[in-house]
Amino acid sequence: MVNVRVRFFPPYQDLAGKTQEILTFGEGTTVKDLLINLEVAYPDLRGMSAGLGDGHTVWVSRSGRTLGPADILHDGDEIVLLAPVMGG
Repeated sequence: MVNVRVRFFPPYQDLAGKTQEILTFGEGTTVKDLLINLEVAYPDLRGMSAGLGDGHTVWVSRSGRTLGPADILHDGDEIVLLAPVMGG
């Protein structure tokens, strides 16, 4: 089993109604699987997994490194969900 702490930052913490959650998955679970699971648990997050990797919907980070949809989660990971930063 893989235990993962997910930390929600704005606007995701407002949509999920919490700042963090610990989830348990089977071995081989990907970042995309995680986001789909979160969309089911928190309907206001729907659409987040569709934009993963486009740089416009959500950034998923582990240890300061941006993850892609196929990256595998590991036991003890702390995953951070961040809104993309736009500037000019």
